[in-house]
Amino acid sequence: MTLEGMLAGRRIVFCVGSGGVGKTTTAAALAVETARRGRKTAVLTVDPAPRLKDALGLDALDARPRRVPLGAGIHLDAVLLDVRRTFDEVVRGLAATPEQASAVLENRLYQNLSGTLAGTAEYTAVETVFRLADEGGYDLLVVDTPPARHVVDFLDAPRRLLALLDSRAFAILKDPSVILPAAGSRLAHLVLSAVLRGLERFTGLQLVREVGDFVRAIEALTDALRARVSAADALLRAEGTALVLVTAPEPRLVDENARLAHALAGLGLPIGGIIVNRM
Repeated sequence: MTLEGMLAGRRIVFCVGSGGVGKTTTAAALAVETARRGRKTAVLTVDPAPRLKDALGLDALDARPRRVPLGAGIHLDAVLLDVRRTFDEVVRGLAATPEQASAVLENRLYQNLSGTLAGTAEYTAVETVFRLADEGGYDLLVVDTPPARHVVDFLDAPRRLLALLDSRAFAILKDPSVILPAAGSRLAHLVLSAVLRGLERFTGLQLVREVGDFVRAIEALTDALRARVSAADALLRAEGTALVLVTAPEPRLVDENARLAHALAGLGLPIGGIIVNRM
């Protein structure tokens, strides 16, 4: 398959592969080529290192699309993911009122965990792609993904976040009393309350109460968040989305590439093309 054929009809291309094989420069090159062919293009990286910035000759790169002039009136946009900012924007966009958003954004646990809660860091990258595809008016988005050892978590983030929202653990954090039988005695509820108060005194941080406040605040957004995450997951599996394996002619990469392809196929995300650098 030619490069032109691989990109034809695609709206999103994820460059995947091991570290050090040139994924970032390949993503930049694909974006430049498609922009020069007249398609409105953006390239996104989740890597805070300056590789994409340097490859495109930019002085700076951040979460706002930054224009990269290519001459003859042609340009592309480049974006560096800002995990915390992106998830804040998700919360604001889903909240029914400013007060509802503030209840989440001003929660101390949210402020500490918004970039590290299971799946959220990876999900925000997918959310950025989803938002740009939905609102940015781009013909093609090229995404420079994390190295192979992390890319499966990255691409599976929407499903993992959905599982978290639907988990019993989430329900218990919201209301610890759900661990008691439906017909639990008043004494059992009193004992549980005493244990939780004791834990709060022991931590000195009202940890259990703050966790409950956080989960109850986010619960108000759960239905909207679940719909948004489901839409992002569907975008990953859409016909216009392709995964391109970037690799190099090195023996050590053969097994790594096979494992990666197998893992991605298990997620329903088969490799749509291969680019071999350093030939």
